[in-house]
Amino acid sequence: MDFCEICGAPIRGKPYIVYIEGAKLKVCEKCAKKADSIIEKPTAPQPVKTQPARPFASQPSHARSPSHNQGLRPRPRPQAPVPQDTILDENYGEIIRRAREERGMTPEQLAKKLNEKESVIRRVEEGKLRPPELLINKLEKELEVKIRASPPPSPVSPKANNDGITLKDVAKLRDEARAYRCSSIL
Repeated sequence: MDFCEICGAPIRGKPYIVYIEGAKLKVCEKCAKKADSIIEKPTAPQPVKTQPARPFASQPSHARSPSHNQGLRPRPRPQAPVPQDTILDENYGEIIRRAREERGMTPEQLAKKLNEKESVIRRVEEGKLRPPELLINKLEKELEVKIRASPPPSPVSPKANNDGITLKDVAKLRDEARAYRCSSIL
């Protein structure tokens, strides 16, 4: 018996094969209505034999794995956006290339050690690709270099004197304005 890949309900008869958001799925009639397009409709509903419910653990392994018995690959999960707030040294590519060469490694060898593609390493070294945070961490650890730039000095520095207005001054002005308005009403 097939189960709907959307709602998990048992499918009576032959399932609908549909595309939903680019994924090919086997679904029940109810969920087929939500599909972008229907590839294959069931020809005629077949009678369903009722079986006693079995605990999940006693089911054969192929019945527990929906992608195994349907020949469909799971959709890749969307990657979380990489925060771009890390400030890198402006010569990060050159720093990485020098450190790699000092260790006698090729871009291919470094890529294998970091579990990255060689093309990614080359593009980072050329300065054409800003490495994501995870790759920055891997590179700094493996090559024992620092490619993050030190943060710029804060534009706001503590005041040496108290000539500026404070929150207490604002509250005082607000109270004085209220008192003035109240006295003008009387």
